[in-house]
Amino acid sequence: MFLANMVDFYDKIFFPALIENNIKLCLILGDTFDRRKYLNLYTLHVAKQKFFDRFRDLGIEVKILYGNHDTFFRNTNEVNSIDFIAAEYPNMEVISKPKVFDFDGLKVGMISWIHSAAFEESIEFIRTVQCDILMGHFEISTFEMVKGAFCEHGLDKTLFDRFDQVYSGHFHVVSTDGRISYLSNPNETNWGDYGLSKGAWILDTATRERARIENTINLFEKITYTDDLELLEFDFDKYAGKIVRVYTTAFGVENKSKMGIFLDKLATKAHSVDLQETGGLDSDEVGDVADLEETTTKAVISQYVDTYTAGSTFDKAVLMAYFDDVLSEAQEKTTSG
Repeated sequence: MFLANMVDFYDKIFFPALIENNIKLCLILGDTFDRRKYLNLYTLHVAKQKFFDRFRDLGIEVKILYGNHDTFFRNTNEVNSIDFIAAEYPNMEVISKPKVFDFDGLKVGMISWIHSAAFEESIEFIRTVQCDILMGHFEISTFEMVKGAFCEHGLDKTLFDRFDQVYSGHFHVVSTDGRISYLSNPNETNWGDYGLSKGAWILDTATRERARIENTINLFEKITYTDDLELLEFDFDKYAGKIVRVYTTAFGVENKSKMGIFLDKLATKAHSVDLQETGGLDSDEVGDVADLEETTTKAVISQYVDTYTAGSTFDKAVLMAYFDDVLSEAQEKTTSG
C-alpha cells in the first residue's frame, strides 16, 4: 500500500517532471528509507527497480545524504541502509563526510545527519565552509517538525546566518524563515502527514529559484458522515486503496442501517476504514476535531519530555528521538493492520 502509493508518485509525477525539465542531478536530503532498524527485502527490490534504477537509466547523477532514519545507531552513520545500495550505482555518491560541490557555478555544501560522534566536525564545517547554499538533514530549533509540534531542541538557527539559503530534510512540514527552508518528505507516511504539502523541488542553479513538483496522490483520506450523505452520488472509487477515517457524531446519524451500508461499500474499495465517533459535537465541528487529533500525540509527547527533562541531566533530543521511533512503529502497525 505505502509502496504502491510511492511508486504512483514516482511513475506518474516525479520522473516525468525530471524528464520534462531535463534534470541531470538529484539531491536526496536524507531518510530515503523510513525504518531505522530493518529494511524489508521487497521494499528494497521495489526501491531499486522503481527509484534507483530509473536515475541510472535516465543518466541522472544522484548525491544522497544519510538521514536519521537511514542509520541503525544514533552515535554513528556507519551502519546504514544506503551504502550497500549506492555501491551498485556508479551515478550515486553518498555524502558520508561534509563536502562542497560546484553545481554550474553555485557552491553548495552538503552534510548528512549530525550524529554525536561527528558533532564537533559538523559544527566546524557549518561555521567555516565557503558556499552559497547549505543542504543537510538538520534538526534546527523553532521549526515545525510535524503538524502542530515545534522543535524546542537541536541547533540554534543563528548558526546558519552566514548562508544565503539553507535547505533541509528531516521535518515533515514545508516551512521557511526566509533563509532556512524545510522541504518536507515526498509522500504521506502516517496520519501526521495528512493535509500537508508533499512532493519534491527543482532548483535553478542560475537564478536560485525553486519550483514545486507537487505530489497530488494522497494515501490518507477523511470523510465526515451524516444522514444527509447521498449513497448513490458518493464517489466510492475515489477512496480505492486509501487509508480512510470516517468521522461522525451522535447528532449527525440516526439512520444506522444506512451508515452500515455506506461503511460496507466503502470497505470494498478502501485499504482500511476506521470509524471515529466524536461525541456530542455538531457535524460542522468534526473537521476541526479531526485536524486537532493528528497534532495531539506528538505535541503531548513533546510537552511531557519538556516537563520530564526540566532541571535534569536527561537529553531531550535523545528522548524525543526514542519516542519518535516508538510512535512511528505504532502508526505503521495501525495503518498496516
